Amino acid sequence: AQLCLTNPDVLKIVVEGVRQWIKENPSMTVFSVSQNDTANYCECPECTRVAEEEGSQAGPMIRFVNAVADAIAKEHPNIAIETLAYQYTRKPPKITKPRPNVIVCLCSIECCFVHPLESDSFNASFVEDIKGWSRICKRLWIWDYVINYAHSICPFPNLYVLKPNIQFFLRNGVRGIYEESCYYTKGSELQELRNYIVAKTLWDPNYDTDKAINEFCAAYYGPAAPHIRRYLDLIHRVGRDDPSVHVRIYTHPKDYITPEMIAEARAIFDQAEAAVQSDPVRLHRVQVARLPILYAEIVLAQTGQWIERDGKLVQQGATDTGALADQFERIARAEGVTMIREGGPDATLDAWLKTIPRRPGMIDVLSLQNDKLKADLLPALGGRIWRLRRLADQRDMIGVAGSANGWDPTTHGYEEYSESGYRSPGWQEPYTVKEQSERHAVLEADLSNGLRLTRRIELGFDGEEVTVSTTVTNVSGQVRTAAPRSHPAFAVTFAPGSRVQVRRPDGTWRAIEFATKPDEEQSVWLEGDEVPAGE
Repeated sequence: AQLCLTNPDVLKIVVEGVRQWIKENPSMTVFSVSQNDTANYCECPECTRVAEEEGSQAGPMIRFVNAVADAIAKEHPNIAIETLAYQYTRKPPKITKPRPNVIVCLCSIECCFVHPLESDSFNASFVEDIKGWSRICKRLWIWDYVINYAHSICPFPNLYVLKPNIQFFLRNGVRGIYEESCYYTKGSELQELRNYIVAKTLWDPNYDTDKAINEFCAAYYGPAAPHIRRYLDLIHRVGRDDPSVHVRIYTHPKDYITPEMIAEARAIFDQAEAAVQSDPVRLHRVQVARLPILYAEIVLAQTGQWIERDGKLVQQGATDTGALADQFERIARAEGVTMIREGGPDATLDAWLKTIPRRPGMIDVLSLQNDKLKADLLPALGGRIWRLRRLADQRDMIGVAGSANGWDPTTHGYEEYSESGYRSPGWQEPYTVKEQSERHAVLEADLSNGLRLTRRIELGFDGEEVTVSTTVTNVSGQVRTAAPRSHPAFAVTFAPGSRVQVRRPDGTWRAIEFATKPDEEQSVWLEGDEVPAGE
C-alpha cells in the first residue's frame, strides 16, 4: 500500500528521512521521494478530496513532494527532490505546479513500443500527459522502457522507435531520459545492438538508426551481418505493416510472433551461422542473436491449439520443445544467461527450463461422471479441471478457452497453486494419478519448491456438485512457506443474473454478480477477510 500524503506526521518523518539521506550522501544533488511500485493509493477523506480537486492522484503527490522540497530548500538550495509520475499519478494535476527544485519523472510503462509514441493512437493519453507536465514542470524527466520484461529473450521490434521517441521527449521539454533496458541478465534480446542505438541517439538525437545498425552489425557479426540485417527487417514488419498490433512491455509473444515469422527467421539464422562457422567468437554472437527466435518457438509451442481425439488432447502442428529447449540451454549457458524475465516464480533460467514440457504433443484426459455432470481432468497439465459440463444441455460450467477447432487447455478451467503467487508451482506440472474411480480421482505432484500437492476431485452421487480437497505437504526437509491458492474460471454468460457465492470465515455468504456480455471477462480477488472458508 501507499502512504497517506495528507498526514502531517508522514510529512515530518519524510523530511527528516531526506535530511538524513543528504547527510549520508553529501555528493548527491537529487533525492527521490516517490510512490511505491504498487497500486492502493490512500483513500482517506482528505487525500480523496485533494485528488478530486486536482483531477488526478498526482495532486496529493505533488503537494506532498512540494512540501518536502520547500523544507529542504531552506537548508540545501542546491538539492532537488525527484518524484515519479507513474501509473495512477501519470496524469498531471490541474492546480498545483511542481516547485523549481522538484523533478518529475514521467513513466511510459503503459504504452505500445513498436510504433512511435507520438503517432500511435494507442498512446494518445500518454502524449496528452507529457504535454500537460511540460506546461507546468521545468525539470521533466522520462523513465522509458525498451524491452519486454515478461519475455526478455523474445523479439521486441522497437529499434526504429527509439529515435523518434527520444526526439519526441526533447520536443516536449524533457531534460533527462532514462532508457530502462535489461538490467538483470546477460543475453536479453539484441542487448548490445539496442544499447548501442540508445547510446548513439541520446548523444546525438539526429543519429541515423540504419547507420547505427549497419556499423554495429558489421563490427559485431562480421560476415553474418547481411543475414542479421535481413532478420531485423523481418521482425520489424510487425510495427511497420500493421498499425493495429500493439506490443507493450509484458505482451505475450503469441500476440505478435507468427509461425511463419519463426520459420523464415530459422532459415536466416542457418545462413548466418554458416557465414561465421570458422569464427567461434562471432558464431557465438550469432547464436545469442538466435535465442529470441528459439524462445518464441518454445513459448508458442506451449500455447498451441489442441483438438480432442480418442480420449486425448492432441496438439496441432506439435513441436519438439525438448530439442528446442536443449539448444536454447546450450547457447544460454555459454552466454551466461541467468534470467528470462524480470520476476516471477519461473524467472530464472533454471526454473524456466523446468517448466518446458518434454512430453509429446498429446495429453491424456481423465474423465469423471455422475448423473448430472462430467468433469475432464488433465493430470499431465497441472491436474487441472479442464472442462466441467452439465450433461442435460452440454453447458460448460467453468470457462473453456478456444473451440472444438482448437482448444487452449492452459487457460481458464480450474487450477491451483502451492504459493500465493499467480501460477506459482503446482499449476502446470505433471501429476500422478494415485486413485481413480468413476466419480473421483486423487492426483499428486512433487513440486520444484519442495512441496507436495495432493488433490482429490470428487463428483457427488447425484446433483451438480464437485468437491476439491487439496493438501500441501513439505517434503523438502527445510522450512518452506506454502499458501494453497485456487483459481477457478466460471462460465457465467449462459444465463442473466449469474453469480458465484463464497462463504466468508465468519460463516456469512458473499454473492458476486458477473456481467453476462459474450466474451467479456471479469476478475474478482478474494483477500483478507474475504478469503473464502473453503466453499
